[in-house]
Amino acid sequence: MIKVINYEGEAFILPVKTTLTEKLNNDSELKFEFYETEETKLVSQTIAKKWLITNVADADDIRKFVVTIVRRDSTGRSVKVSVIAKEKQIDDLKSEMIFDDITGSYTPFEYFKTIEKNSKYHFIIESKADSVRWEHAGNGDSAFNTLKKGLERYGMEFYFNPNYQAFYINKRVEDVADYFIHNGMNALNFKLEEDANQFFTRIHGYGDFPENSAIRDAKLKLEYTHPLATTVGYFEAPAIKDGRVKDENVLLEKMKHVVDNSLKQSLTLDFLYLKNEYFNHAVAHVGDVVPVKDNALNIFDNIRIVEVKTVRDEQNVIVKQEVTLGDYKKRDRYRSQINNSISSIENVEKLATQQHVSNGDFGLLKLLLNQFSDVKQSLQFDSDGIQSVSGLNKVIFSKNGIAISRDGGNNKIKALTSEGINPDLIVKATHDQDGLMSKYDKKKLDLLFNKENTYLQIENLNVNLNQHDLIHLTKPISDLRNGLILVWKHLTTDTLNQQFISKKLFTNSEVIKCIHSIPIGQNQHINKTSIVSNQSIVGIDENENEEFNTDKVILQDIYEY
Repeated sequence: MIKVINYEGEAFILPVKTTLTEKLNNDSELKFEFYETEETKLVSQTIAKKWLITNVADADDIRKFVVTIVRRDSTGRSVKVSVIAKEKQIDDLKSEMIFDDITGSYTPFEYFKTIEKNSKYHFIIESKADSVRWEHAGNGDSAFNTLKKGLERYGMEFYFNPNYQAFYINKRVEDVADYFIHNGMNALNFKLEEDANQFFTRIHGYGDFPENSAIRDAKLKLEYTHPLATTVGYFEAPAIKDGRVKDENVLLEKMKHVVDNSLKQSLTLDFLYLKNEYFNHAVAHVGDVVPVKDNALNIFDNIRIVEVKTVRDEQNVIVKQEVTLGDYKKRDRYRSQINNSISSIENVEKLATQQHVSNGDFGLLKLLLNQFSDVKQSLQFDSDGIQSVSGLNKVIFSKNGIAISRDGGNNKIKALTSEGINPDLIVKATHDQDGLMSKYDKKKLDLLFNKENTYLQIENLNVNLNQHDLIHLTKPISDLRNGLILVWKHLTTDTLNQQFISKKLFTNSEVIKCIHSIPIGQNQHINKTSIVSNQSIVGIDENENEEFNTDKVILQDIYEY
């Protein structure tokens, strides 16, 4: 339920579903719609622009939104009201004007404090940055536009604290999250998008020259080329020109920042709001830096959330969150050593041409060199030896033997030396993976010796769960830590849905009929029924009914939680 406040300050409680889209360094947008009834008739007929909305997340949420668009659609029998609202503080900044003429060299503190003295809000600068020269900024422009220009030129970001009515300005808005994102576990539908509209591989920089002078007078002239240039080509970025910079390292850092951040990638996904003991606190927020794992896309990294779209029901409970993780940079696929080797190959080719090597020998030489180049692109060569890299996993071949690393090379474990094989690295067979014996033989052996798994996990069942599909659990539900998770898969959309069954239901060895409703589209659901006892699960024939599409949903996995 949200609170709607009119011009006179009268408040109305409105039970509606809401969609809130929050973006880093930008305006947030709230959308909701409702049909006119006897209870909502007064709001339906009078709600208008500049009304206030609050209590979006819950009754303690003091954030305020201003109605900007109201649309009424008549169906002949009823009226549907659609509302769009923006954050009040941003709406206020758009109507506040900065009449100061901001000209000259300003530090971030001086610049943003100029906005503050013309605004009802506070501006707190938490990071330092170099001064920037301005020409007639402000000068009748809105406070919001002046803020955006300052953030862009100083390379800073903001977040708003409604408790103090203050904008906090930082080099980077981020908060290390205490949850993770794993495709298939608490997130689905990963999509990785690359934006190369402003992709650069080379840049020139000029520093240490008098004001109003040409760059040819610069005493400091640098060029930076990204290692990818020899692979994808040379794409020149606009030059960095700053006469005040006299330190070569400072200028080079600015140049690298432009080039290294020009290839932007964003990762979008559906974040599953799992309200249980382990995920109850995991709500995505803009600025969260989250460990993300997706085996298919080869992503194993900490990435910052830059946009969150949150859908809540009439009781303010989160139904769905769509998350965008932005400015995600892949690790360079080709290290500088590779480019150095390619340069060496080109030099050998030139030398061979100059020495008039015969066509046959030259063709063979070029073939060998090209093959060597392919090897260099697949492997890394450095002082540690030859490395095969996949994500954070490394296999290192050196004069001392073979070592492996699972954290990007920070910690290495010897796998094979002249003294033999490290037995600790030999994969042990479990119920889930093969080892020195197959996982199926492991299950048989454990049953033979009555050695049950300490953690229940049954994967790849892929059954409709009809009355003939009897599943014996490897542990009684009453002995589990908290209960069972049944993972259902919709075959048409290839989406997963989780059903939680608490162990508290089985203290007296009851048999329980569980009906789980699985969403398959807008206002569409499929019900699957399971008969659950303390040590087994069986279904019913209706679970495999073509008429009601229940055969399109299968039970894929069972886990303990």
